[in-house]
Amino acid sequence: MPHQERPPFKIRRTKRPWARKLRMRLKRLFPGHIPIATKLSLTIGILMVCIIGLMATLIVRYQQDVLSQQIKQLGVSLTAQMAHSASEPLLAGDQLGMEVLTSNVVNNGSVLGTAILNRDGDLVAHAGIVPKQIDFIGPMPQLGRPWEYWDANQVNRLHVITYSSPIFVQDVIAGSVLVTLDHSTWAQAIRNANQAIIGTSIAVLLIGALLTVWLSRRLSQPIYDLMDFSNALDGGSYDLRLSERRQDEFGHLIAAFNRFAEGMKQKHQAESSLERYLSPKLAKAVLTGQHAKLGGERVEASVVFADIVGFTGMAEGMSPEEVAKALNMYFTLIARTAEAYGGMIDKYIGDCAMIVFGVPVKDEDHAYNAACCSLALRELINQFNNTREAQGHTPMRFRFGLNAGIMHAGNMGAEVRMEYTVVGEAVNLASRLAGAGEEGQILVTEKFIQQPSVHNRIIAHKHRDMRLRGVSEAIKTYLIDDLKPEFQDPHKHQVQQLWWQSLKDIA
Repeated sequence: MPHQERPPFKIRRTKRPWARKLRMRLKRLFPGHIPIATKLSLTIGILMVCIIGLMATLIVRYQQDVLSQQIKQLGVSLTAQMAHSASEPLLAGDQLGMEVLTSNVVNNGSVLGTAILNRDGDLVAHAGIVPKQIDFIGPMPQLGRPWEYWDANQVNRLHVITYSSPIFVQDVIAGSVLVTLDHSTWAQAIRNANQAIIGTSIAVLLIGALLTVWLSRRLSQPIYDLMDFSNALDGGSYDLRLSERRQDEFGHLIAAFNRFAEGMKQKHQAESSLERYLSPKLAKAVLTGQHAKLGGERVEASVVFADIVGFTGMAEGMSPEEVAKALNMYFTLIARTAEAYGGMIDKYIGDCAMIVFGVPVKDEDHAYNAACCSLALRELINQFNNTREAQGHTPMRFRFGLNAGIMHAGNMGAEVRMEYTVVGEAVNLASRLAGAGEEGQILVTEKFIQQPSVHNRIIAHKHRDMRLRGVSEAIKTYLIDDLKPEFQDPHKHQVQQLWWQSLKDIA
């Protein structure tokens, strides 16, 4: 059998069960987002607890060692002195001297009992508390032995410690002495010292916790301010600014955010101003650099020319200010309607508005949207004219020329001054149709009627064959009357909304 290579062995790292359980418990304890101030407080708090706890433990241990060493030194010193003083009475058998010696030592406030033992370990003289089992003589006779003492009524209990020392006579052990000290006082001193150390540690820990919380909030507050500031910028509030009084890294970051907000404000103002001269779609495309060079591309689009009938004669009886005001009113109505149907105001040519559909954003229904826009404009302008006539003003009558086809869309002009527009035979033909139409007519070509997005949606009738300037052959033209019934309801609703919106804009 041919040799088959085994796949490389892969080490699969499995998560430890205890780590998974710990993570799940932490998620249950702290669900969702944990503020950075809480994280800082917890981190610094845990470090402080560990450090202060370690220091307190070391100090307590040191204090215990110091006090234990002090009581040991006292016990060893007393037993050594007593052993030296008891050597002669013990050797001479002076019972009275030994009794006086033990009684004098017991009179010391911290000594609860003394005893003198002979070489055989028998009790020769004693005073106060004496251990019941005399087993202190051994290899280390000076080692302290703590034990508990109960009084005769078994009510009070004392913690005592007994030290022993051998009695030497010419380098021979003649006996030993026992000194019993009150260990309760020393233990209480140790407890008091421990309590003082622990209390001080707790006080320092509480003060540190308060300072930690304050410091965490002070450090995290600029972060929260920057978060609120960024949310405000996302909401379009470009006039807000943060205080730059801080002289640290946060101060530099705040200054950078303020500069960013100023740049956003200027960009927003530029975009708003640009949208007044260009369509919103084209303005965004220009700001993003999509149409920053001369040239363009071949596109299939539609164009509408809305032209005023007899504008020259109408303007003769009006002042320039009245003409400009009237044109602005009508062009506002046209701009709002074109935007609603996805069109772009290419330019205003005197008394004519040029609207393009299908550029710069591709639209499969550009021809249908151009027809709907023309129908809506005709109805809205009629209503507006009725209102102007009722107010005693001169109305303006429009005619419309539509066409669809291949056009060249892009920047025209020079590098220092360019304009985004569409050019081509289809555009020229639409302009000629607008000039050849009559009041209220929406004039189109037969080719436009045959567009797939238009043919089954509109009602049109054949007008006549027309010979247009600049066109060698006669053009079959049609007049658009309306949309088919199944498409009229959404259109009427849209026209009604546009009418109320236009009244607000013109007012």
